[in-house]
Parts: sequence; structure tokens; C-alpha cells
Amino acid sequence: MSAAEPAPASVEPRPSAAPEAKGPRPPRRRTRWLTGTLASLALVLLLLHAVRTWVLTPFGIVSSSMEPTLRGGGGGRAPDLVLVNRLAYSRSGPARWDIVAFASAADPAAARQDEEVVKRVVGLPGETVEIHGGEVTINGEVPPRPPELKEIHYVRSGTFAQDPIRLGPDEYFVLGDNSYVSFDSRRFGPLKRKRIFGKVVYVIRRLP
Repeated sequence: MSAAEPAPASVEPRPSAAPEAKGPRPPRRRTRWLTGTLASLALVLLLLHAVRTWVLTPFGIVSSSMEPTLRGGGGGRAPDLVLVNRLAYSRSGPARWDIVAFASAADPAAARQDEEVVKRVVGLPGETVEIHGGEVTINGEVPPRPPELKEIHYVRSGTFAQDPIRLGPDEYFVLGDNSYVSFDSRRFGPLKRKRIFGKVVYVIRRLP
């Protein structure tokens, strides 16, 4: 007589998982989410501030000394806005015809002594600069101008424009494109390299 086969063990069904309750987030999770969002926003604002302070800084043009290249406010029009790259000269100095930004000269007639100014570089360290017949001469020769400066007539006025001036090893001669009204190196003399903090790299012309 054969042994009876054992009955198969009964398998109890697993209890189904209870459905997740839907509703507002628990206070702790909500607090973590809010803290993370605020931290990310603070980081973005900090990065934007760092870029504005040490990389690209916007400036509004307040005078007509660089017209027609850069338009100042007046007559109901909005002044141009320029972006200054503060890292442009981290490895090399300004080149001729660059528009540079620098701390203002000690001009007794200026409203502020610490305002930022933009002018165009025409003379480089070690060169001899002279203004004669509406032209800027460098070491006795007239350098070729960019196309946008073809019509500029440089006025020989100011203490440092009457005679040829020899620039030192860290000096630059800067002029405004609107030579008739610009307060520049013709009046305050050569510009020391340490006072130049950036290069104008973009111009935003605002309307009207």
C-alpha cells in the first residue's frame, strides 16, 4: 500500500498595501523644500552680484563727450547703457582705439570725484603723442583709424595738447570722440594703468 501524498501547504494571500493618503505635504518636508528653494535663490543672487561686480558691469553714459559713438542723456532721450568687462585687461593692457572705463580724474569742476568715466585710448606706453591738424600723431606718424572714427576732428586744446607728450611705461593717452567738449588727457594728462578697470564691450542704445 503506497503512502498517502502530503497535502499541499496552503498559501495565504498577502495583504494588499494600503493606498497612500493624498493631501498636503507633511510640515517637515515642506520646510525642507522651502529652505532649499531659498538657498538656491540666494546662490543665484550672489552669483549675479559677483558677475556684476567683478566681470560685467553696466554703466549709463551721462555726458556727450563720446558722441556719436556713445550717446549721453539729454533732449528727452535715454542715455546709452554700456557693459564694461572688468577682466578684459587681466593678461594684457589696453590696445589703441579701445574704449576703456576708469576712475575719474581729480577734476575740480566735476560733481563727483569718484565717478566712472569712459574714453578712447589713442596713445600707448612709451609713445610720443601730438595733436595737429585735427589728427592724432603717434611718434610722428598718423595711425590708421577705425571706420567709425573717420570723421572725428581732434581739437588741439588743453594744457597737455599744446606740445608733443611722451608717455611713461604705464601711461595711456585717452580722448573723447566728441573732441570739442570732452574732458580728457588733453586737460588732465596721461592716465595711469592702475586707474583703468575695464573695457567697454557692448553698447545698449535705449529709446527714445
